[in-house]
Amino acid sequence: MKPREVMPVEVRFNPKVRLPNFNLDVQLVVEPNEPRKLISLHGVSHGIELKLMDEVVAFGSVVKGSRLTKSLQLSNFGDVKAYYKWDSKQYSKNFTISPESGYINPNSNLDLEVTFHPSKAEKADSDIRYNKVPCVIKGGDKLELTLMGKSVELDTETTQELAFATKVRQTTKQSITIENTEDKEWTINPTISTEGDDAKGYFSGKSTLVVPPKAAGGKAEYEVAYTPQTMTKTRKVKK
Repeated sequence: MKPREVMPVEVRFNPKVRLPNFNLDVQLVVEPNEPRKLISLHGVSHGIELKLMDEVVAFGSVVKGSRLTKSLQLSNFGDVKAYYKWDSKQYSKNFTISPESGYINPNSNLDLEVTFHPSKAEKADSDIRYNKVPCVIKGGDKLELTLMGKSVELDTETTQELAFATKVRQTTKQSITIENTEDKEWTINPTISTEGDDAKGYFSGKSTLVVPPKAAGGKAEYEVAYTPQTMTKTRKVKK
């Protein structure tokens, strides 16, 4: 620069990622003098940052014509409301994600319900899998989720039937005996499902049951509770 010359300085801020509030001093170096502060810059870059707490949801074995639901957490670590939509065409034959589309506020979590419902009309399949199902994020990078499950035939030889009868919104309970045929303790995770949505949530039971080894008696009682919310037709629950 010539003596007494004035030169404009242009500062451009073009962030590619989300940035928190920042302060930055820009130093001017004029040889041979010591550097000195020219200007101070302050800024922030708002953005979307969504994350699935699990990238794979595996259901294990589910009887054809019944259903099993698990929870999946979607978190927004960003600064703005984010809109999402699942590509349900890829998995709707065997899975449902609810809500399928919507929005999530900044710094909050949303619990999604993922349901596996293998068709009763289809053949049993030991490997039902949908890899990297896309979830489109408006203004952000898409998320991907893998869905897995097995559809099995109902084993009628070991099926026991429980018949429940009670008034609406009143609970009745019955127990079923689980027998351990091995010499080691069993810790099992029972699942309860229905053939349709009309009785979803009416039946409940503990999520874990410990069955002692054969040498220690080898039996445990599993209690099933039935609390209908509406009048229903007579139905049977198979365990």
